[in-house]
Amino acid sequence: MECYMLLDDWIASRFSSEMNSIREFLYVIKDAIESESRLPNILLLDGVFSYPFYVQDKFKIDFRTLTFSPPPEARPESPSETPSADRFTVNQLLNLGRQFQLIAPTGFVSYKEFCDSIQRLSILSLGMELVPEYLSADTNQLAQMCVNLDPYDTGSISWLRFIMVCIYSV
Repeated sequence: MECYMLLDDWIASRFSSEMNSIREFLYVIKDAIESESRLPNILLLDGVFSYPFYVQDKFKIDFRTLTFSPPPEARPESPSETPSADRFTVNQLLNLGRQFQLIAPTGFVSYKEFCDSIQRLSILSLGMELVPEYLSADTNQLAQMCVNLDPYDTGSISWLRFIMVCIYSV
């Protein structure tokens, strides 16, 4: 008789722990339904053996396993550069470097040729924004810039140094 009472207690205990686990399970599902959100992780009813014939059921969420792949993060917008009247943009510097590479591949160009190239680009690029407006507006300012780029009066200007100065001034 004691054996039947002991089995009855074990069955009642097992049934009670199963019902508690299912109740917790339902609360999680109910909250997800009410908040209209997806369940990101697997829900498990896990049994842990502590005695033979006795399983203590527990409800748990496995955070290591996802039930669906999360949506990819939104890609940040590509930065866009707006042309400025007093600074070179990256595209302007690239175009200027290509022009000078054709004229003087060594990196040095004569003072006159440098000034003429800048003036030519500013005249030909009206509306295309190949050079900033301040270089196309005032020839005196362009001449002063050329004098500053040749401080030792060598007669040649390093267009590579000019582009580097423009890069670091941005």
